[in-house]
Amino acid sequence: MKIKKIAFISLSLILIIVSFITYQKVSSSPEKIVLKTLTKKYNRKFSLLFMYDVRREYPFDYIAYVIPKEYSEGWYDDYYSFGVSIKDNKISEDGYMNIALKESANSFFLPKLKELFGEEVFTVFNFERDSEKIDFREEMERRKKFLKEDPSRLDYDLESHIYVFGKLKDETDKEIYREKIFKFIEYVKETGIFEQTHFIIDIIDKENFEKNLYEDTKGYKIVPDAIKNILGKSHGYENFPKDAKTLIEKFPKSKFDKLLNIYGKTQLLSKKIISPKKAIYLVKGRTYINPYEKKEDILFEGEEPKYTDGTVKEFGEDGSYYITEVKNNKKNGASKKYDKDGNVLWTWIYKDNLMNGECKNYSPDGKLISKGMYKDDMLDGPYEKYDSEGRITASGTYVKNYLEGEGRSYFPNGNVKMLANYKK
Repeated sequence: MKIKKIAFISLSLILIIVSFITYQKVSSSPEKIVLKTLTKKYNRKFSLLFMYDVRREYPFDYIAYVIPKEYSEGWYDDYYSFGVSIKDNKISEDGYMNIALKESANSFFLPKLKELFGEEVFTVFNFERDSEKIDFREEMERRKKFLKEDPSRLDYDLESHIYVFGKLKDETDKEIYREKIFKFIEYVKETGIFEQTHFIIDIIDKENFEKNLYEDTKGYKIVPDAIKNILGKSHGYENFPKDAKTLIEKFPKSKFDKLLNIYGKTQLLSKKIISPKKAIYLVKGRTYINPYEKKEDILFEGEEPKYTDGTVKEFGEDGSYYITEVKNNKKNGASKKYDKDGNVLWTWIYKDNLMNGECKNYSPDGKLISKGMYKDDMLDGPYEKYDSEGRITASGTYVKNYLEGEGRSYFPNGNVKMLANYKK
């Protein structure tokens, strides 16, 4: 009896030990460690999306992708997903800070946006570089220090896409939104973060959007392949909503622009807003830097700026700039391009925002390099090129930006070196 009793106790002890070891292995699995650590650290629940064993390629054991639990239910939104690195059964780093910052930015801007544009506003915020503060204002103050040290840094800013569902029936509606967008810019300036921002604001005609959506989804029936492709999954979306309000509440932020491209592009006002100090570092070619000082400075896609009579300054690459005469709110008169040292490089004549008349190109020391003619922004007429001694080196004729007819090149003594005939 004693032997049986001892054997029974030993067997029970073994089972307890095995169970304990099994429990320890399960409870200390990388998946469990990630979720348990994040929950304790940030006081919210998370869902694990997937995990990779990367020991052969990285100085980590695993890399996991995680999402706050509330964003993984229903329509999964990878806009809120973030990476986690695991080393020696501990989280070595995680990207949760950027997710919290997106939420904070939304909380910061949404009240003002709803005050100006109404309840049906959909916002998407993205931050370049990793963040160190959860609070939006605190993080923007931190980033402002980098911009003071080096204003050309473009990787410490806020990039925002704001979608507004409203009414776009006539010019009156357009002017109403022009004023509201200007008021929003004034608000952003008051917060002190305008120089760190890059906004795209799309005004979508709600009635037109919902009509297109309804016709394609057949009310609340089968979801079309177009939307299945956007969402990346076909199951669970049979009862697709037909109204903008429900979509704003549920649709993934990471997928919303694709949805708009299908159903909302037919009636849309779009405005990109970049602060003047930021825009100067994004110049390509000849660029007018919008000051956003008045309502009329809000120009929707396709609209021309209305300049103030006098002169307008535009910017080029490598510190170059242009000064052009303005009459009747348009470029009318002489225009000159200068290098960063103030030397004249080009001269043109404008008529109603289009280049018309003679243009000349100069070297930095003031010597004529070439001259030609423009008509309605296109090269049109005779042209000549010169060497550093002022001797002609080539001549010909342009017709609507194409070389046309006889063209010549010359030796330094003025004799013809080459004669050619051009057609477009």
